[in-house]
Amino acid sequence: MKEAYWGYWLVVLGIFVVVIMLLIQNVTSNNSEDYHTVKQISEAAMIDAVDYAYYREYGEVKINKEKFVESFLRRFAEAANLTTEYTVTFTGVYEAPPKVSVEITSNTNTYVISSDSESFDIANRIDAILELNNRDLGNNAQAMAVNCNSNLADTSLQGMHGLSMITNAPIYDAFENTRTGVSTRSAEIGKVFTINGSNGDYWSIEYNGSCGWIESKYMAINLKDYIPNMEYNITNLSGNTDRVYYDGLAAPLDVPGATGVKFYSSEYSSFVPAVYSFAQKLKNANTSARNAGDTLVVYDVYRPNSVSLFERDRIQEMYNSYPLQDRLGSIGNYYASESSHNYGCAIDIAIKNQTGPSPINEMSLRAGNSNAVSNRLKGYMSSAGLSPYDGEWYHFSDSSCRNTIKSKTNASQINFWAINV
Repeated sequence: MKEAYWGYWLVVLGIFVVVIMLLIQNVTSNNSEDYHTVKQISEAAMIDAVDYAYYREYGEVKINKEKFVESFLRRFAEAANLTTEYTVTFTGVYEAPPKVSVEITSNTNTYVISSDSESFDIANRIDAILELNNRDLGNNAQAMAVNCNSNLADTSLQGMHGLSMITNAPIYDAFENTRTGVSTRSAEIGKVFTINGSNGDYWSIEYNGSCGWIESKYMAINLKDYIPNMEYNITNLSGNTDRVYYDGLAAPLDVPGATGVKFYSSEYSSFVPAVYSFAQKLKNANTSARNAGDTLVVYDVYRPNSVSLFERDRIQEMYNSYPLQDRLGSIGNYYASESSHNYGCAIDIAIKNQTGPSPINEMSLRAGNSNAVSNRLKGYMSSAGLSPYDGEWYHFSDSSCRNTIKSKTNASQINFWAINV
């Protein structure tokens, strides 16, 4: 009887030892798999994040921090065990020289043995340094270029610059993905990129050092690139020229707090944004003007919403002081809380060395008049599909352009390159 009793406990002990060994094996196996997964993903994400544009210009390897994090999380989500809860911590991401430190904590199941329960949280930490030789970089850059350029149908925009006018505009890694709608990243409003070319409604672009495809109808193009034979005198860059005039004044009045103030940052000196569909119509208008021997001068196109609101408030103060309602009509005739300018779909423009009914940016009743010069300008613009505004002879807009951008983003969200407001 005694021997049978001890035999029973030996069997129980053996089962207990086997269970413990299986549990340890399960934990260590999962840990080993997690470690190698994290190692491989870290390397792949670092390669994804290489800034090839920076390398081409400076000959140094650099990664983009945001792109690394995005690529790592996307790849890890695809490879991770769905039954395990993970905590991902980026303890350090250095762009140049490229170095990353990532910690993955996996929360394992709770094990109950007899009446005791145990759980294990396992942390894997990877410290990785990216080293690529010129051949590696050349092969990756070449592969990316092929991906961007293999489906180009038109290269007339190649080398020009654009930016998104909507929030989170999808960027597709391959042209084929524009049909499926599968994108892995997006463009920020106001962040400049280089255009490689186009195919239908999509541009191939280089954004954050890597190539992709983006829908052009939500993009602005740099007018200085696209229509270089127009002249540009962006007054809000050098100093606002808003003034008020009514009958009886010897000269127009400055708007206190606005006239002479610089409202646009220095980016506007080299990049004049206009939504691409609007820019195409403007280019046709410019061609008509050039054929007639006229040169068009641009005074304003995209205007940050905060600038519009600031100027409206200053003019409202002037209305309250004088008052101007009876002399000029509603303030809404000159400044609204939202303008087609805010969407990159309006322009203030004139013919060089020709005198219109009033100075540019003058708030007055005579700004709504016409003469031979304003009629000629109106002919160029209207024939290209741009709409005049009766209260300002120099202002033209495109409602379809505005509606397209507004369907995705409010004017208050399109607010890049504004200062002193």
